[in-house]
Amino acid sequence: MTSAAQIWVPDTRLPAVVADCRRQTRVEADRADAELDSVLDAALLDRNDEAAAPAAMTQQWRPSQGRWLKVLASPQRPRGTQIKTAHLSACGRSPPTP
Repeated sequence: MTSAAQIWVPDTRLPAVVADCRRQTRVEADRADAELDSVLDAALLDRNDEAAAPAAMTQQWRPSQGRWLKVLASPQRPRGTQIKTAHLSACGRSPPTP
């Protein structure tokens, strides 16, 4: 007699499961955003001498400043490859156009 394998999965229709999935997704997204920000900021400071870096790069980013991530896709670079960031002051500058 062979026994059948059973796999138990949560019922994704339950409100508690849906809420927990949303919570876990937000936690992972926040962690990824923070890691990406720290890597990009370090790369920008490494590229320019920290003493010569503009104040917008050396200070903590504030919502009053614009922060734009330019993403390009080409056959050589998969979609989602981060190319550069630009810190824009709130003095009316618009984001870079693709």
